[in-house]
Amino acid sequence: MADKETKAVKQSKVQEQIDLMQLEKAKIELEMAQLSLEDLKYRVEKERARRHQLALAHKAQQDSLDDFNEKVKQQQAYCKHRKGGKNLEGILKGHDSNYSVIQNTYPWGETVVMCTRCCKEWREGVPFANPPIPRTPGFETAIEWPTDNEPSGTQLFLIQKNPNYKPPKAPPKTALERTIDAVNETLSAGEHSGTGEEEEASA
Repeated sequence: MADKETKAVKQSKVQEQIDLMQLEKAKIELEMAQLSLEDLKYRVEKERARRHQLALAHKAQQDSLDDFNEKVKQQQAYCKHRKGGKNLEGILKGHDSNYSVIQNTYPWGETVVMCTRCCKEWREGVPFANPPIPRTPGFETAIEWPTDNEPSGTQLFLIQKNPNYKPPKAPPKTALERTIDAVNETLSAGEHSGTGEEEEASA
């Protein structure tokens, strides 16, 4: 009886130790899960902060570009597109009878008028482009402005068929090429001759 009680006490102590070990393991697993969750939250916050900084940088660049474009538009609207004048004021307020513009014709046939002082462009437009390039408002007026600048241009992409064109003759064959042709002809003649003999024999 005493042995049974002693054995039961030992088993009870062993079970208590097992329960303690399982409890400790559960605590460790919970702590590991908490650490993993904290690490995940840290990475999410870091990525969110990175994206926020990228968005701020992009917005700053876009704002700067928009501000620059707005200043260019104001300058172009203020410019008289004429030659003459002095200093910076004269650049934008020319009073000469000639306009400070140049005309350029691109290879695809479009003509563009550009002011050499404010760099504003008036495009003729390309309706057959994909997508079509619209004509700049005021192009008809700008193309008629008097100027002593020489227009520039390039050779247009025009392809014309020459009715007198004859393809060049093939160069004469070399001795080696003539020998190869002769051998091929001999072999071909032998094959046809053999085929005829076989047909006669079968007949």
